Amino acid sequence: MASVWGGLFVHVDTRSPQPSRDRVHRLIRQQLQPHFPVLARCHSIRELRAHPLYPAIEPIVDQVLTNIEVEHFGPAGIPPRHQYRFLAWNLERGLRLDGQIEAFRTHEYLRSADVVLLTETDVGMARTGNRDVARTLARELGFHYAFAPCYLNLTKGAGVEHEAEGENELGLHGNALLSRYPIGRVRLIRLENGTDKMAGREKRLGSQAALAAEIDLDPRALRDTLEAAMAIRAGRPQLDCSEQTKTCRILRPDLPGWCEVIDDSVRLAGPS
Repeated sequence: MASVWGGLFVHVDTRSPQPSRDRVHRLIRQQLQPHFPVLARCHSIRELRAHPLYPAIEPIVDQVLTNIEVEHFGPAGIPPRHQYRFLAWNLERGLRLDGQIEAFRTHEYLRSADVVLLTETDVGMARTGNRDVARTLARELGFHYAFAPCYLNLTKGAGVEHEAEGENELGLHGNALLSRYPIGRVRLIRLENGTDKMAGREKRLGSQAALAAEIDLDPRALRDTLEAAMAIRAGRPQLDCSEQTKTCRILRPDLPGWCEVIDDSVRLAGPS
């Protein structure tokens, strides 16, 4: 396989066999971490790739960074709703994880979320107490979850993170998806980096990644949710949906600013 972070767009699907979580962690500890101090002396991706040590471990790095972790802490069956709430939250590594868990349990808006899109979550980083942030959150809330690694950190981080107590047990950092409903066919979409991740004090292998998945939601409720968001700017209808195929076609794919449309729907409609 070509490198997942060498300027290529790579798609990984969980229909392919995935190594177990424990196996990936062993690969990091036994075959990669012993080389981190040497590789961390490199000041650019180009210098890293030219290092005589790197070609031998590159396939292992790729294996670690293309592994999508999926676990099910939620029930197998849950009744459909007439409306779904999707929530996006940058957890800032999970530096305040206990408070974030408490917020999900007690805050009226947060505790009603059905699907949670998490960015910047750590796994085995000293700066967050070597916790598995997304997995811990999913287990505590009773959600299904998927985690996509973006980076394998050679150092403890930047700024004050570099002075965090202890050492990284794994050094993984990535994005996650949590859902009340079972998650299937998870896909990792690797994206290009905008900057050289070996050029700063925080040395990282990898690149940003998007995480896509199939979640079995009631199609009529999902249609209503999307229609409500799109109608803020463009009016109804924006979707042509089929009950037979359980799919929806966007009537106006040329509508600009889809992110702004969704953002407007949240800002103008407010909590339901």
